[in-house]
Amino acid sequence: MVLRFLTMIFTCGALSLYSLDQCTEEEWKQSTCGVPNVAVQRCRLDISADVLLWAASESGSENWAQIFTSAGSSEAIDVLSVDFGWDPGVRIGLDYAMDYDQWNMEGIYTWYRTQGSSQASSGNISSSFLGAFYINNADGSKDSGVQYQQASIKWTISLNLLDWQIGRKYWVSSALALRPFLGLKGGWIDQTIDSAWKGPIGVSNFSSGSETIQNNFVSVGPSIGLESQWRLGAICAHTLSFFADFSGAILWGRWRFKDVYRNNAPQIVSVSLPSFQNGASMLRSLAGIEWSYSSFALRAGYEAQFWLDQLRFYSFNAGRLNSLLAFQGGSIDVSFSF
Repeated sequence: MVLRFLTMIFTCGALSLYSLDQCTEEEWKQSTCGVPNVAVQRCRLDISADVLLWAASESGSENWAQIFTSAGSSEAIDVLSVDFGWDPGVRIGLDYAMDYDQWNMEGIYTWYRTQGSSQASSGNISSSFLGAFYINNADGSKDSGVQYQQASIKWTISLNLLDWQIGRKYWVSSALALRPFLGLKGGWIDQTIDSAWKGPIGVSNFSSGSETIQNNFVSVGPSIGLESQWRLGAICAHTLSFFADFSGAILWGRWRFKDVYRNNAPQIVSVSLPSFQNGASMLRSLAGIEWSYSSFALRAGYEAQFWLDQLRFYSFNAGRLNSLLAFQGGSIDVSFSF
């Protein structure tokens, strides 16, 4: 009985591994399901939902303020950065597979929001932002703005993405499937930087101030990518696979800015930063393990997205920023076929 059971498992696994999405032996012989060829599938509808756990990082957030500390003839400068934690996000997809030539279309929506923070309460603290530079320095003749005894910052990033893809899955071998695709990517990335400053040093006409900066980006453009699936093994209807997906997009982008400093003097500095249009690009990778059974699939993977030239507002000590925004972390995807 044990020998019969092991033989059944081996036979089921072998047939499932080489069936190429339920190709029959006759189809294989007639080369309607061969190497390379289209994955045999009927017209179907897939619904998927992802839970994301990402962390953001951005060049430009590592220098929101500096602390100057003097000791005799030496002076130390501590550059302050914003720490972004791990935050959840969601992604929802709808995939329609057509009978004709086995093409499939997919629509995807991604939402993610994170907030980083930092604070300082000792030393002479200097702001890196342009609005604070002009306080008590209307003609810009001084080397720096007012220094403070306390400072804090909250940096919020909101990501909303829409993707449409059309692709075609085919088998390169009995264990490797590829799906190249073309598509259209669009969406917006909004960033809001709220900083607070207290205890100005050597100044008596105000005691606290705040500065709010907005760096809002909207984009649309073509995308291209390649999805791959390696079958590691199968037992009857259960299949275990490794997957790796890569994609990129060249986008038309428009940036809008706002930079306003206020204190309780009251003084207001409004920095006029005109919006502008420019090309933007992004890269994405996703890799992990997939388990599937019948019309159900579960995937767990690691994802990274790189948005080049994303942070573009003016800084006091760096001029026009041209900084990369990155998201990375884990994702768990559940999908059903109908």
